[in-house]
Amino acid sequence: MHVQSQLQQAAVEQPADRARYKEFFRQLRSTERASASEAYAFALASLPSLPWMTRWKAMLELADLCKRDNNVKEARHWHEAAVVLRPAEAQVWLDYAKMEEEVGEAARCGAILHAGLRHCGNNEVLLTRAVKHEERVGNLQEARRLLARLRSVGLTGERAWRTVLEGALMEARAGNQGTARNAFKFLMKHVPW
Repeated sequence: MHVQSQLQQAAVEQPADRARYKEFFRQLRSTERASASEAYAFALASLPSLPWMTRWKAMLELADLCKRDNNVKEARHWHEAAVVLRPAEAQVWLDYAKMEEEVGEAARCGAILHAGLRHCGNNEVLLTRAVKHEERVGNLQEARRLLARLRSVGLTGERAWRTVLEGALMEARAGNQGTARNAFKFLMKHVPW
């Protein structure tokens, strides 16, 4: 029990860690104004000295620098490193999927969103993004399957109602007016605001 408590404490980002990352980020942006390649070199050199709990954020910054430089292969490397470091952090999956979507890799984007859902449970933002993605690629059955996950969770999550709303809108766009109306009625009853 004591070891588990120590691991949980180690997994929580401390204020000093946040401050060090904030300083790194400020310096990164300042360096980036001069040159993207200098910013990349600075971030790469700073990575080992950053607190373990904030390295994944720096890896996402490295991935973003690579993506903006059209180096998708290197950007993928940094996204995958961040995923390995923090698989339960929804933001790593969201950023990775967004990059793949932006470079036109819809299949990879979908696979990343699904992997993220396996690691992050029913994270509402990730779930909504996956539903929207499946609708965009024309896979309404998969979008509905993803929405069905909410039956076991209910509307207890802060954003779960938004995911249900997205499902209702999807059904309306697909021409399923009855299903859409039922979802809207459900929302009006359970989320009156």
